[in-house]
Amino acid sequence: MAERARATWDVAVTRLPVGARITGSVVARQPFGVFFAVDEVPGALALAEVTSLPGGGELPVLSARVTGEVLGHRHENHQIHVRVTRVD
Repeated sequence: MAERARATWDVAVTRLPVGARITGSVVARQPFGVFFAVDEVPGALALAEVTSLPGGGELPVLSARVTGEVLGHRHENHQIHVRVTRVD
């Protein structure tokens, strides 16, 4: 997962500027948040921390569809930082 995110990083940063709408499917859950595969840039990885999740920070289940807004880019680990606005 991390290698694919690194390979698509330049494209992801260009196509998904701060404020962009983003969608994807949850691929991993951690105590601090969820990682999801980004529909708009195949291979890109986004992170939504617990504090940026709707519903009091309850983690979406694996494979849940999520929609959110790009808050920033974490260049050191090739992650798109996202605030989730909707979980399906």
